[in-house]
Amino acid sequence: MPIGGDDDTIANLSSSDGAAVAAPFDDSGLVAGRYRIVRWLGAGAMGRVYEALDTELDERVALKVLRSGLSDDAIERFRREVKLTRRIQHRNVARMFDIGEHRADRFLTMELIDGAALTRELGAAMPWRRLRGLAIQLCAGLAAAHEAGVIHRDLKPDNVMIERRTDRVVITDFGIARSGDEVGVTQVGALIGTPRYMAPEQLAGEEIDQRADVFALGVMLYELATGARPWSGDNAIAIAVAQATQPARPLTGRLPAGLVEVIEGCIRVDRAERPASAVVVGEAIASGAGLAAADDDEDDAAPTRRRMAPRTTLPGVGPSAAPTAPTALGTSPATSRPTAPIGTLPTVVTADAAPRTLAVARTAVAVLPVACAAGDEDLADGLLDDLVDTLSSTGTLRVRPAGVVRSHAGVDPRELGRALEVDHVVVASLRRAPGGLRIAARLISVADGFQIWAHRSECREAEILATAEHLGRGIATALSARAAAAERPTDPRAVDLYLRARAELRRFWGSHVQTAADLLEQAVDLAPSSPPILGAFAYAAVQAWIMRGDPDLLPRAYQAVERGLAGGHGEAFLAASTLRLNQGDLEAAAAALGTALVRAPMSAQTHETAGRILIEPSIRGAPA
Repeated sequence: MPIGGDDDTIANLSSSDGAAVAAPFDDSGLVAGRYRIVRWLGAGAMGRVYEALDTELDERVALKVLRSGLSDDAIERFRREVKLTRRIQHRNVARMFDIGEHRADRFLTMELIDGAALTRELGAAMPWRRLRGLAIQLCAGLAAAHEAGVIHRDLKPDNVMIERRTDRVVITDFGIARSGDEVGVTQVGALIGTPRYMAPEQLAGEEIDQRADVFALGVMLYELATGARPWSGDNAIAIAVAQATQPARPLTGRLPAGLVEVIEGCIRVDRAERPASAVVVGEAIASGAGLAAADDDEDDAAPTRRRMAPRTTLPGVGPSAAPTAPTALGTSPATSRPTAPIGTLPTVVTADAAPRTLAVARTAVAVLPVACAAGDEDLADGLLDDLVDTLSSTGTLRVRPAGVVRSHAGVDPRELGRALEVDHVVVASLRRAPGGLRIAARLISVADGFQIWAHRSECREAEILATAEHLGRGIATALSARAAAAERPTDPRAVDLYLRARAELRRFWGSHVQTAADLLEQAVDLAPSSPPILGAFAYAAVQAWIMRGDPDLLPRAYQAVERGLAGGHGEAFLAASTLRLNQGDLEAAAAALGTALVRAPMSAQTHETAGRILIEPSIRGAPA
């Protein structure tokens, strides 16, 4: 979509001197005239990765954009990734298609894997049967690379994809790989890679060969088999010291003895004691030698709680060889309904912690002020606030609070994004149309200006919050996240009262908060099951009691909080926390706030209340 002209998302965003926002695309809306961005997939040290449609072949591909400002050496590694990976033709190695340039950005296209990084499997021991299948595929892909003369040098879970439905393993990202016969292959003295998975010789900057990849393979298998790391340390020096001064942690759990032997052989500090190749490792695992206890329940497998064996009998080794989503800190509205009388708030309990946390790529996003005509500011602000709420519900997106965004002035969306220190910005506009409102929004990458997602819809004023939720869910999907579903009011009177009340709350003086509470009380009568309205009423009622200092307002605050907690909205838990804090009950305030932080993680008011709770003991003179 060209920028400017009839593009509603740019309405009223030009500067006073008429400067236009620079377009990242050509007139076709394509990258390099061929690739249409579908969604953002992730980012790393080398650049950003998108899902894109190759319009010439009508196929989905992964489009990797090199971040600007990299050194010539990094750019050369980028080119090398294409050249080296094209040598490898194997189902367990991602296929490389093309390399190109768009404006000042270099990019490559490669096979799009419908799946997730192996990183998501870390954190708990994987069942043996599945681990065996993944390990055999990993070895096959790595062996194919080595046979083509390519050493990966940065093999790690982030660079291994698991395809959905098929469990196919695909090794990716050969950006720092080198050919075995390339001059300077070893880069003696240079440290390139990820320390946690680097072999000791690689950490020391010495010459390396394919056994460095075997070491990384062994570390990954260790983590998958045990859910733990073989050595502690989060940086190159700490890990190198740990490897030099202590053996790897003993493999624990009910693992087949043969698997233990394979893994221990791979992570030998002395490379001469490691298996000679990934082929050797793969054959040992596939053959089942010493791996008799292969059932998922592993009832017959002997526990392996021992130090690394002094030798291994693996062939090829030298003579001395060897989103549930984050658990909310409160009751679920689906299973708990407050029944306490007025004046007694329900107890907010702590749910059991999830047994396993999956690693999820996070990205920062800001919803910029919505462009609108004079007189429609309340509608535009309501749209912005609801978009922020919806995106904040994903748990994987870091969303700048609306108040923070409003405090920044600017014209160019990417400049605003850089000022807000976010990866993506949402640019939206609201216009009057014959049928009601026309709302348009688009998602832009701050780093390269690529338009990742765009949508235009028309709705009645009463449907603006429901439309905002629909847009928010679309944006979340484009950022490879998932927004929680929530009921939005559609009664035109309730929506009007809600938006007017929100405008009053933003003024935040006592009389305005009182007015907001009165408006929201009317809105609740019209939409008694709407979580956003119930949550806002609870918050406004509590603030009115606090700011007006009128004890007669306390019963209404209690009732509003009770109804709000039943709806489960994060703002209701913030209201409960604020009420308890102002009554001196820090424990109850903290419990309610824990849920508020989970359900409204980007709410500035929620984080402000957290700060107040943390400093309250010191203000009272009690130990912090």
